[in-house]
Parts: sequence; structure tokens; C-alpha cells
Amino acid sequence: MRPFRFAIVAALLILYVTVTVAQEITPEAEITEEVVLPPAEATEDISEPLVYESYTVRPGDTLGRIASEYRVSVRDISDLNDIANPSLIRVGQQLRIPPHSPVVANSNNSQNTTANSLSIATPLPPSTMYIVQEGDTLLSIARQRGTSIRLLEALNDFSDTRQLYSGQQIRVPSSGTPRANIVAENNNFNNTMFGTGIEIYPTGDVLRLSNQITELGVDWVKITVNWGEIEATQGIYDFSQLDPLIIALDLTGVDILLTLIGSPDWARPDVTDYVKGLQAFYGPPQNVSDFETFANAIATHYAGDVDAYEIWEAPNLRRNWINPAAELTTDTNGNRLPVNAGFAPIMYIELLDAGYRGVKDADENAKVLTAGLAPTGLNDFYNAIDTYVFLEALLEQGALDISDAIGVHIDGYGNTPDAICCNNSGNFTNSYYFYFQNVLDGYRAILDRNDGRNVALWVTELGWGTPVNSLSQPSTSFSYFNENTPVEQADYLVSSMAMAETTGYVSATIVNNLNACIIQETSACYYSIIDSSGSNRPAYGAISDYNLIRLDEATD
Repeated sequence: MRPFRFAIVAALLILYVTVTVAQEITPEAEITEEVVLPPAEATEDISEPLVYESYTVRPGDTLGRIASEYRVSVRDISDLNDIANPSLIRVGQQLRIPPHSPVVANSNNSQNTTANSLSIATPLPPSTMYIVQEGDTLLSIARQRGTSIRLLEALNDFSDTRQLYSGQQIRVPSSGTPRANIVAENNNFNNTMFGTGIEIYPTGDVLRLSNQITELGVDWVKITVNWGEIEATQGIYDFSQLDPLIIALDLTGVDILLTLIGSPDWARPDVTDYVKGLQAFYGPPQNVSDFETFANAIATHYAGDVDAYEIWEAPNLRRNWINPAAELTTDTNGNRLPVNAGFAPIMYIELLDAGYRGVKDADENAKVLTAGLAPTGLNDFYNAIDTYVFLEALLEQGALDISDAIGVHIDGYGNTPDAICCNNSGNFTNSYYFYFQNVLDGYRAILDRNDGRNVALWVTELGWGTPVNSLSQPSTSFSYFNENTPVEQADYLVSSMAMAETTGYVSATIVNNLNACIIQETSACYYSIIDSSGSNRPAYGAISDYNLIRLDEATD
């Protein structure tokens, strides 16, 4: 368990200054600074002084990027160079780098390194040659051959797996090879410590957010990132709003999970005014390669600072995966009705594959999670796809080969964490999807029968809502919020985290959410552990106390 989070340093009050500098800067305009190392402490055991490598800051550099390149932490470089605010480095500045083995940033061999370092539990199977066809990807070949991407990489010395070309000859297993041993070797939840977390909504008060994270003592912070806001114009990335928050959170020592959603309009050229009116910005891009490029750009920018990426949110709901060609028509009675408004023709597995490659090519140490699915039993394949049906299909399509863990969303509705389905007396008690324990059991059973016995679950959204001191009273569709008092919300959240920890197969539970009420998000405010008046709900103190007890137990 990571040590208790320490308070954000006062230097974050300094105005955030980006290090990105135009390439046209003249040598005379560059500001350099001599780095003076603090005197070394006297010791009797040192036989020779440490040798530090020197690095000159270039345009576009951040400490996170430099740290990732040299496989050291931002804090290592900051401490060695007496840097109070890691955002304030300048082009031309000379940095001392701790003595670690460097790696080449943005190397085309990053995927090859990952493949060659895999430890396959069984000997490589007999193989035969396969001629790559136009449109083939490793994912499609693996699915066609009944094998895994990782095994294909182990059989071949790829320099860049994204650049398969028609006519290329590669080795494939002579017959389908079960994925179980490979998946177990590389997705072993027994090697992962359990962690608690909280989702936050970015605000301008970065210092307050980081202090609240420190008070809560959580291990993880989740931030949802809208692709369309970062890359509104293709190829131009704007991290200026996100950078100060990432820097502040990284300094607290908390691990960071980014959930990537939302295609920009340029990536969905066929999107209609009807879809735009629904604000269905979650719909997938027309070409998943555009998402791979974005995932690579954000993972490169935050390499060493961001620890995990969740690829999308609830793609089993139409509103999050809507067909961009959907439009309205008028029937004979004058009613405006949607046409072709079901799911987008692109499969989620293709987007997951693109996101996985984009992230791993930039930062092989970052975890990649599948999207948390909406808990639903509706299965009309137009408005929604049943959670378990979607998950089973996703695993059959090879999701375990292109992810490090499975994302889970759980809404407790008005049921206690230890309640078991089903009580048919209410609208929100008659399905497995309304019960915390049943959802975990359902995911576990599906993984176990699909070669995923050792694959971890990450509850990336866990919540019980309450209407008390929210922004509005819940509608009939959300009447279950009325079942929970603020005290019950606190009890249920802490109890469910404790239950998840004891399973041994849940790696993290991330509470929905810290501060939605403050930014006037009406529906999310019910779940927030800070109410609409800005006061802490009981869940705030309960989570803080729970994590403090866990810390004490871990250090005893």
C-alpha cells in the first residue's frame, strides 16, 4: 500500500506556466539556469561518487515526459535539481538525471519490447506462415486463428505491429491456441494491491482539489477526459486546462486514471444535427485510427504521471455509442421520430484495440482498462445491450488480449451492499443489476468461463445517491435515490469497498464522485460526497476514516 498522501506544496499557487515553446525561439532568448546540487551527506560506504547524466530541456518537454524517457520519477528529477514546481522548466535548462537505464522515447520498437518481455506459461506452439490480407490487424488475425495478440507477437519479431501490410508473411499457430495461460501470466490480479479511489470533476481550484484528495487518503483519482475538448481541431492538442490538475495530483502521490470518451465532430464527418442536439458526443469516430493517434498523444504527454486509462464509458448504451447517421423524420401524424438511431456500426472491440495500442506505444507501464459497462438488463440492441451479453461477446472477441483489467460500473440503487437479488416488490429490486454483490459475482463468473480466471476487476464507478441537499429532487425514473439517507450513503460506500477488498480479485473501487454538485451537474450531484451547499456529506469522513484504518493496518 502506498504511503499516506502528503499535502500539496505551496508552490502550486504560482501561476501555471507551460513549457511548450515555439520552435522559432532564438538562442539569445533562451533562458538557462545553472543547476547546483545540494552537498552530499557524509557516508563511510561510498567508494566512488554517483555519475549523473545531463539533459538539456527542449521545446515541448515536460518533466513527466523526461522522467518517462529515463525510467525515473518526476520527483527524482525534481529533488535532484531542487525544482519546487515541476511545471516551471525552461528550454535550454540543464537537468541532472538519476543513474537509471534510459529508454528511447516514442520508439517504434516499444511494442516489440513488450512482446519479447512476455513470460509465456507454456512453450510456443507449432506455427505456420500466414499472408497478411488487406485490412488485417493483429486483432482480426488473432480472432480468425482462435489465438491471442500476445502469442502472435511472441511468434514474430515485429518492429511495429501497427504497420502490417498486405502480402506480409507472419507466423501464426498451426491451430487455435487457448489464451488462458497467456492471459493468466500477464493479467494476474493476485499481483495487484487493492486500492480505493474517487472520481473528480475539474475546477479552477486545483489546490483545494488536491488537498481534498489528501484528506480522503485514496489511492486513485479518476478524471473523465473528452477527446473532443482536447483535440477540437485534428492534430492540435490543448492540455492547458488539464495540465495543472495532473501536476497537482501527481505531487500528492495519488495514482491517476483517465477515462477517455467523446469523438470530436471532425472525427465523425457524418454526424447529424439530430445527434448533435442529443449531445451524444460519446459516439465512436468513423476511423478508429484517429482515436489511436489521440490515445498515443495523451499517453505521451502524461507518460510517468498518468497510471491508467479506461477506454470509453458504457458503450452498451445507445446514447454513448449512437449511430452518427441517425436523423429525425416526420410521420403522417406530424410526429418527429428518429431514424437509424441505434448503435454505431463500429464495434467497441475495435476502439479498445486502437486505444490499447496508442497508450502502450507511448507508455508501456500504463494500465489499459475496458470501459465500465452500464448495469442494465435491457437487450433490444437498439437502446441498450444487456451488461452480461455485451461482456461475454467482448471477451469472445479477444478483449483480454488488449487490456490489463476489466472495468465495472455498479450503482447500488436503494439496496444495501450485502443484499442479494431479488425482491420483486419494487421497480429497482427485481434484477441482478440492482445489487452490488450480484454484479461482482456475475462479472467473475463470466470471466472464469472465458479464460479470465486471473483477470482483475476495476470498479471504476461505484455509487449510492441521496436527494438530501442535492440540486433538485429526483424524477420518477430516479426515485431510488429517495431510499438512501446521507448516512446510509456513507455506510454503503464503505461497506462495499470492504467487501470488494476481501474478494481478492477486485483491484480498485472508485467512488462516484467527489464534487459534481459544486459544478452544477444535476444527476451526478446525487452521488457526490460534497453536497450542493459545499458541505461534506457523511461519506466524505467515512471514506477518509476507512483509508486511515487501512493505512494503519498496512504499516503495523
